[in-house]
Amino acid sequence: MYLELKELFDSKGQSNEKVFNKLLEALKNNAITEMDYLKFKKSYMSLCQLGMDEAIAAKSAFVTSETMGFNKEKLFTSIHHYQNILKKEKEAFAYALKNQITNNVESKQLEIKKLHDKKLENIAKIEKLKDELSLMDEKIKSLDNDIKTSSEKIEDTRQQFVNSISILEEEIEEDLQLFQRITS
Repeated sequence: MYLELKELFDSKGQSNEKVFNKLLEALKNNAITEMDYLKFKKSYMSLCQLGMDEAIAAKSAFVTSETMGFNKEKLFTSIHHYQNILKKEKEAFAYALKNQITNNVESKQLEIKKLHDKKLENIAKIEKLKDELSLMDEKIKSLDNDIKTSSEKIEDTRQQFVNSISILEEEIEEDLQLFQRITS
C-alpha cells in the first residue's frame, strides 16, 4: 500500500522526499481496513488516468464504492481520520522541533550567556588584580623611599657617632699622653 500512497499523493517536487515519505508511512500505518477515503481516491484516480472527466470519475468511483457499503458519511469520516493522523504528526513534529531547539539552540545560548558572564567576572577580577598590583607598586615605591630615607638617617647617625667618638677618643688619648708625661 505504501507505493500506492505515493501514487495517490503528489509532493509536486516541493517537499523533502524523506519527510513526505514519513508522513505517508504514518497514514499507511493508521489506514482503515475497510473502504475509506484512500481506497476511494485510488479508484477515482484510476478512472481519471483512463481519461475520464474528474466529475464523472468521482461519481463513478462513488457509485461503485456504494455497492460495498461506502457512503458520503464514511468518506468524510475517513478523510477526518487521516486529517487527524496528520494533525498528530504535526504535533509530534512541533514537540520534537521544540526539543531540538531546546537542546541545540537554547542550551547553547545559555552556555554563551554563562561564558559571557564568566568573561565579565574574569575581566572584573583582572581589573581588581591590576588595582592591587598598582597599590603594591605604590607601597613598594613608598617602602623604597622609606629605606632610602632610613638608610641616609642611619648613615648620618653612624657618621655623627664616628665623628663624635673619634673626637672623644682623640681627646682622651691626648689626655693620656699628657698625664703620662706630666706624671713621669
